Amino acid sequence: MSAVARRPQGGCAVSVVRATPSSTSERKAGLTAKASDGRSLSDDLLQAGQTRTFTDEEQISLVRGDAEAFRLVVNGKPIQETYEPGRVERLTFTP
Repeated sequence: MSAVARRPQGGCAVSVVRATPSSTSERKAGLTAKASDGRSLSDDLLQAGQTRTFTDEEQISLVRGDAEAFRLVVNGKPIQETYEPGRVERLTFTP
């Protein structure tokens, strides 16, 4: 991961990387991110290797269209997780 989200003072930072495992490399992988005020930060289909970083003072909400296809770093710490291919995951992160 090239740009790792560091926790801003008093806030939350999330970096999302579109992974490249062979089982998910050809599937579309959608990502939606929202700030604590409901403002849209992202609504994209990410290509393998693309990174998005989001920050907010209160929280970041994510919807990953294929949870297996993404790797997360939250407040500077990698999140280790395993999901079934194609599973949609909704997550909310706070400071």
